[in-house]
Amino acid sequence: MRLKFINVDENNKNLLENIELKKEQKNMVDLPIEAYEEAKKYKYSFPIVVLDETKVIAFFIYESLNDNFTDFLVWGFIVSSQFQHQNYGTQIMKQFLLRLNNKYKLKRIEIAYVPGNTIAKNLYRKLGFKKNGKINDDGEIEMDMNVGQ
Repeated sequence: MRLKFINVDENNKNLLENIELKKEQKNMVDLPIEAYEEAKKYKYSFPIVVLDETKVIAFFIYESLNDNFTDFLVWGFIVSSQFQHQNYGTQIMKQFLLRLNNKYKLKRIEIAYVPGNTIAKNLYRKLGFKKNGKINDDGEIEMDMNVGQ
């Protein structure tokens, strides 16, 4: 896997059209273009598309929860349907977390999943996220990871 993380902006947002959702995912996640538009409302949100070679395989947004860039929220994470169950989700998140930790003085990361989405729950748990007992405004179960520093 040769993963490439690209910031999404108005000039390349058409890449998001390549992310395909399975029928059952459509009620668990926003369409990438909708999530991208939502992200524009937040000062410190960064939409990312992930490529393997030239193929668009995933999308997510990370957002700093403070001006110090120590606490982050990851949302809108979706691996395109044709690339699921090929270990992309794990590899993307591992590489992303490493990049985030190298770029910022990372202390804590939050992520959430829709109840019933056991694939997301298990992926996040495997990466080290733990339930924090909270449900967000969208009814998703929150998890977080304390990184340290």
